Amino acid sequence: MNGLDSELEQLRQRLGELQAEQQGIQFRIQQLLLERQRMASPPSPAEADIVLQLWRYRPDVLGDGAIDPLSLALSLMGESDERVQMAIDEMLEELQW
Repeated sequence: MNGLDSELEQLRQRLGELQAEQQGIQFRIQQLLLERQRMASPPSPAEADIVLQLWRYRPDVLGDGAIDPLSLALSLMGESDERVQMAIDEMLEELQW
């Protein structure tokens, strides 16, 4: 093996080492991103301290700072807590249609 072949082989080995190192770094970055994502958002709304709703319109259509009852009921329809469902039913019964 002459000098050029030897140098070429060393560069190939170094390139392989760099590629392995790059893959290790990419793997670690993915691990850190997944860990950050798990820490940033709770697994389910039931485990959260608060639930934030974003509305596409202003929910206090009457301008009194309170959400109109129908919008509130519709926003909570999927809630599995029986107490919430009972409160929705009571609120809707009191509405004058």
